[in-house]
Amino acid sequence: MKKSILILIIILLVASSSLVSANDISVSVNGESIVLEQSPIIEHGRTLVPLRAIFEALGAEVTWNGETRTVTGTKDDIVINLQIENTIAIVNNQEVSLDVPAMIMNGRTLVPLRFIAESLGAEVSWDGKNRVVLINYNKEAEQQRLEQQRLEQQRLEQQRLEQQRLEQQRLDQQRLEQQRLEQQRLEQTKIRANKD
Repeated sequence: MKKSILILIIILLVASSSLVSANDISVSVNGESIVLEQSPIIEHGRTLVPLRAIFEALGAEVTWNGETRTVTGTKDDIVINLQIENTIAIVNNQEVSLDVPAMIMNGRTLVPLRFIAESLGAEVSWDGKNRVVLINYNKEAEQQRLEQQRLEQQRLEQQRLEQQRLEQQRLDQQRLEQQRLEQQRLEQTKIRANKD
């Protein structure tokens, strides 16, 4: 009997140690504290927060698909898809491995804070003294990044158009050469016919 109780206590301690409520942890974006409808939790050393608060604080739109249990956050050209209890997220059609998945707790969807913030272009740090997760989102830097991305897309499009132009030019030259050779062949045939 004592052995059974001891095993049960050990199981409960191990199970509860992986998921810890972090009532005393707060989150700040660019120096402004975010109001969270539920306290952050710590799971396997990762902070999870209510999804809507973090997405909206970073200027992203959030949608929920109850059928697939998938959260989608969209900001400018960044699209993040998180499926509940899945350790693979999709960021701009690229798979990203997560240390901890998004989860539902007390009717709220919680997402890994650092992953979301960094995926949206923010920097994350920890103020251990005050127990605050600091998120710095430099809008200017993000705008510069978006501008660089736009310029790179323009450059790639110009490169693609130039390749198309060169390919068309090559095909035109090939067609003209075929016409010239065909005309030579016809003239030689005509000359032979006249000799006969």
